Amino acid sequence: MKFPALALCFAILISATAQAQAPLALPTTAVNATVNETTKVTMRDGVELALEIFRAEDMQPRSTLYASGPLPLGDYRDAPNLPHTGPVAWWLDQGFNVVIAATRGTGDSGGEFDFMGREEQQDHYEVIEWIAAQPWSDQQVAGLGADYYGSSQWFMAIQNPPHLSCIAPVTAVLDPYSDWAWHQGLSNPGFLQWYEQELRQAWAYPANGASRYVDFDLQRQLLEHRVRDAWWQIRSAASYLDSVETAVFQVGSWRHTDALWTNNLARLDSLPTPAFTWVGSSATPLQNQDFLEQELLPWYQWCFAGKPRSGPALQPALRYQVVNSARNRASSGWPPANIKYTPLFASLGNNAGNEGLLLPEPDNGGRNRSVLQSSASTVESDAMDSRTVLLRSEALETAVDLAGPLLVQFHVSAASADTAFEVELYEEILQVRMPAGGPVLPDLFNPELPESAATQVSTRLELISSGSFKASQRSIIEAPGVTAVHNESGAAAQLTPGRINRFDLALAPRAWQLRAGSRLVLTVRQADDPALQHMERNDTLYHSHQYPTQLWLPLSADSRLLFRLPEPAVPALDPRTDELFNSNNPLILLPSAASVPPVEQREAGTDQNVP
Repeated sequence: MKFPALALCFAILISATAQAQAPLALPTTAVNATVNETTKVTMRDGVELALEIFRAEDMQPRSTLYASGPLPLGDYRDAPNLPHTGPVAWWLDQGFNVVIAATRGTGDSGGEFDFMGREEQQDHYEVIEWIAAQPWSDQQVAGLGADYYGSSQWFMAIQNPPHLSCIAPVTAVLDPYSDWAWHQGLSNPGFLQWYEQELRQAWAYPANGASRYVDFDLQRQLLEHRVRDAWWQIRSAASYLDSVETAVFQVGSWRHTDALWTNNLARLDSLPTPAFTWVGSSATPLQNQDFLEQELLPWYQWCFAGKPRSGPALQPALRYQVVNSARNRASSGWPPANIKYTPLFASLGNNAGNEGLLLPEPDNGGRNRSVLQSSASTVESDAMDSRTVLLRSEALETAVDLAGPLLVQFHVSAASADTAFEVELYEEILQVRMPAGGPVLPDLFNPELPESAATQVSTRLELISSGSFKASQRSIIEAPGVTAVHNESGAAAQLTPGRINRFDLALAPRAWQLRAGSRLVLTVRQADDPALQHMERNDTLYHSHQYPTQLWLPLSADSRLLFRLPEPAVPALDPRTDELFNSNNPLILLPSAASVPPVEQREAGTDQNVP
């Protein structure tokens, strides 16, 4: 009888959540009295780079935001508003110039594309100094951009051009080898797909201008450089951070599609001074008006005002939002202090499949292992049953705040000398929508909702975090809370078939509020990898007291992990009682719905009395 109230609560909750997560509209102010011009600047080796310049028509000297990357500007050529550039028209309204460079070998720029190669890095120095010499420039330049354009800013800072005032890399990586291409020894097909579709194909069929065929063969480079070598070393900004002398404001997002920018959190101690980090919950920070106005604009204003001992200079080194919460928190480092690592244990019970529970205490009953199998003939429809273990917790009694690295610890014996796994952690949220015709009440003696109402109840999964690794390239983590360290040598450490190995997989860190009533869902799955595609993979995961599977959660100091008790099974009626109620006995008078008070108004146990 609590279903109507429950549905109303969930409807209100879902409505409020939808409002809180609705994207904020960016200003659509018309760009008046501004100039958009395309020019080319000659580099030291004679290559000409194409620049898109957006500035005020009055030619008054202004500070300039400089972005550089390989992607086309699409249909926004007059005033781009893209996830990797932000709203150019809005930046102009704030009093800045904006210059966007097409890296060599892309667009109208000359030369050959070389994916963050040495020549591309050195181009930033010359473009910044060229901007500073223009009559519309006040000789102050700052970096702008996200993703590839954000990583380019690190190379701007490493070159240390005299007129670079500061950088603000957004969701940018410092080490493309481990953060984009080869995470924990596993190839990242999404990285190659991004290059082929968003870069090569986009330039072959541009929305504006002539076609450009980018010749750089990224797939061959990935095959030739499968380990960290000199080719990757040149493209790793993390190797040269000690050369950075300018102020840094790096920006991340807990919801960004490329979770591996979070490796930067493990490198906070390596950043130059002053350096500040902000992590928000918007998937595309440069499209979020609150972030632009409250964080990025004040940073640039402070930077161009001479970096006084005020404003951003007085902020903590790390500030972050908590997803699903209005809380903003600050810390002197990562992970935050006073977090409590709390484990959940896998239990398969006596189920025949690979589905089980996440429990707060070890469960020594039921099956203590699950087998994952795949081969070259495995098809996608078989993947769930044969390649995946799915674990689900009970519903949370109260909201829980997580902040820090997440860790999955599991034990595996493999039939082959190598294998690979990917792990995903979700929050499962119950959604209850009221039927179009109004509330539908369950039948008095039937605890289940009618079919018309039951169709309105569903669940939604939100990805919290994920991680993957290849066993032969594994890294050993001694305790929860330690971020994974990559196998720098690149040497393979083959498994001994049949031997039980403990793997500690660090998922991407998060600051996340688990909502009351939601459940945690953990999947452990055999990962795909070209080097393993011809193997008959037969992996056994153990869930015993001696070899447990555990999920370690970094709880904030003021959070406790409490679960609701599972709904008790309804006992079957005694046959004689069942016959009594189901017969046409004139002595049994069933009460009408109107004569039964709401559950909340009845005393405990009174609804069990039979008249």
